[in-house]
Amino acid sequence: MTRVLEGEGNLMRGAATLDQSREYEWSRIRTRAPGLGRLRGSMCSKLGIRRQIRGSALDRIVLVFMVLLVSTFQSSAATADLTDNLRIELDAAYRAQYFDADTEWSHLFFFGVDVHKVFSTAKGDIGTLVFQPYAVRNVNLNPAPSFFDDGNNWGLQWRIANFNLTALAKNRFNIRVGHYRLPFGLEHLTPESQGRLRNFVTIKGFRADWGGTVNGILPFGEYEFGWSRGSGNDWEAKGNPYLVTGRIGTPRRKSLILGASFQIGDVKLRNGIVERRRGGVDASYLFGRFALRGDFSIGKDDGSHRWAFLGDVSYKTLLEKVETYGQIFATSQESPKKWEETVELRAGFRVEVHRMMALSAEIQQPVEAAPGKSERPKVFMQIRFRI
Repeated sequence: MTRVLEGEGNLMRGAATLDQSREYEWSRIRTRAPGLGRLRGSMCSKLGIRRQIRGSALDRIVLVFMVLLVSTFQSSAATADLTDNLRIELDAAYRAQYFDADTEWSHLFFFGVDVHKVFSTAKGDIGTLVFQPYAVRNVNLNPAPSFFDDGNNWGLQWRIANFNLTALAKNRFNIRVGHYRLPFGLEHLTPESQGRLRNFVTIKGFRADWGGTVNGILPFGEYEFGWSRGSGNDWEAKGNPYLVTGRIGTPRRKSLILGASFQIGDVKLRNGIVERRRGGVDASYLFGRFALRGDFSIGKDDGSHRWAFLGDVSYKTLLEKVETYGQIFATSQESPKKWEETVELRAGFRVEVHRMMALSAEIQQPVEAAPGKSERPKVFMQIRFRI
């Protein structure tokens, strides 16, 4: 399991030299695996891809990386069993939630698969594949996430779907391509929050996006910088959105973890394309079975100033079967007349009833609500199965 979590990696080449580097890589691949040259031709023929690829630089990077990924899989398969360092889990969950503005409860049903595979050769790890597609059924949730057409529908949710190449510099310089968690704030440090009620999101929008990052672990800490489409769950997006995100931080193995993050771009939200500029800092302190976490960010959306803060305290039992937590979330945004503030208290728990089943609940109580928003509590409950 340690190898799975730590064996990640990366590859990045400048967009300006992609044409030359692509031919160079293929010349190397033909030398090592002659059959792959024929594969390139057949792939391009079947997909209708011309040799002179047109489109955005990001599209070209993704295509080149996909072809190199095929070579990686072929190399790994030739030297090791594909079931080595492979974890596949089926994931199903039911979530009920109640908002004061609704006349009845809303419901979400999640059905997905979680694939985690470390590819290796006799010389060491090549990289890590994470693949998490989910079919989600929405009943009476409105407004709904962007991958739903309305409040009663099915949608395809991509949580994480990327490959991280680690074979370049012993995990000091890696490349990740696909749908990845944005490297920003506390949410980037807590991958277990995916699919759970508790989250650390402080910025309206999405947690993950399609694109690529360079990342690595150095003696003094870690870093990740990404360039993505700015469209969240969807690959296609009108209006040419984009997002540049990055975070640098101290090592996660320490009791005290500090980080600084930024976001710059034009992001696609439900109300259209929003120009976003954000900077933030985060801190975590772990002592025994307790943890204290904080996240603060400040910036602009379409020229309007805003800030957000999230504080979190949690406790886990000895065997980590039960976790309780409390949060305070505060945000303020500039309006033509005054600053509009929101303050919310949250409390919740998660109980691992069985290694394949967990129950959780959370209540959110607004202390101060923005104009037009209710100050009555919100209730969330969830049961989740992982097989």
